[in-house]
Amino acid sequence: MEHYLVIIICSIDIVFAVDISCSIHPDDKERVRRFLESVVRRIPVRPPFVQVGIILFSKTVYDIAQLNSFIRRGQLLKVIKEMEMKPKECATATYLALEYAREVTFNKQNGAREGKK
Repeated sequence: MEHYLVIIICSIDIVFAVDISCSIHPDDKERVRRFLESVVRRIPVRPPFVQVGIILFSKTVYDIAQLNSFIRRGQLLKVIKEMEMKPKECATATYLALEYAREVTFNKQNGAREGKK
């Protein structure tokens, strides 16, 4: 007899901040891409349920998807598949990525929903 774990995710906003600095090996960057694709395939990406945002960072923050940019899973998967994982500059500024996520991505204007986790 097979058992399945069913997880129902409702009303959550998720933002992935991905380090693409030169210190990250290209194979690892592709592993992260596959991870993102895998997660997005398994969650209900649509406004009443889950909104997903993605930022990449090295010395700079690259805004890939705001929470309200891609309403459907297929659109978001295409963006993940095509996103450039090579930084323009090689430093790592994690603090900038976290600041950007807090001040820009998790902003009501960019799709963050009040009272949602």
